[in-house]
Amino acid sequence: MLQIPFAALADVGLRETRYTTRVGDFGARSGTLLATESKANQPIEDKVEISRQGRLQEQLLRGLNIRYSYARTPVEITAQDMEDVMAQWASRANLSLADVEIMAVAYAYAQDNGYDISNAIQFENNFSFWAGVNRHTIGDRPAGREDRAFANQFIGSTAFETSRLPKDFLLMSFDPLHPTAKGKDARFVADMARYLSDAPQSSFDSDAQIAGILFQDYRARLGR
Repeated sequence: MLQIPFAALADVGLRETRYTTRVGDFGARSGTLLATESKANQPIEDKVEISRQGRLQEQLLRGLNIRYSYARTPVEITAQDMEDVMAQWASRANLSLADVEIMAVAYAYAQDNGYDISNAIQFENNFSFWAGVNRHTIGDRPAGREDRAFANQFIGSTAFETSRLPKDFLLMSFDPLHPTAKGKDARFVADMARYLSDAPQSSFDSDAQIAGILFQDYRARLGR
């Protein structure tokens, strides 16, 4: 979970930039953790990583507002009430707060990177169903040639390997036999995975052999 210091969002400035992300273990539902720790006394070399966490904090609040304003009558979620909003969302969909944070950031990420809101909506639909209801979801038809080639480039890449998004969710999304993400939706999932990784500027540099091994292992674990 991002474990964002919610009070810091009331005055987006220096306070939130004292936090940074690290990978951790999270035993519930999504299997992911975007945890934070204070870097107030760390060397100046950590500035880039610290700034990235500040950006994630801002995107979390903005993403909640985008998502709820689109889905319902316009509302304004503040730093003071966002924790309650997230808890209600998690409870209704049988999700963890880490799951909710990922999906909220996805809405702001779409807005910041030229994606249509429909791509964030599809991401939420697939991720929330996978995390909260059924981890054995499959797509309705095989991937086309272009989607298959892109899946081979992404799966096994540095971005995939170090992403905070659950690996099985990503394998489900890109499995060439039954992908749940295709076309622009697949690009959005891959870009989100790269953004929430240890290599946010990396290229998708895997190959078909590496991807094939990972997909085979994934299918074997699910008994397919």
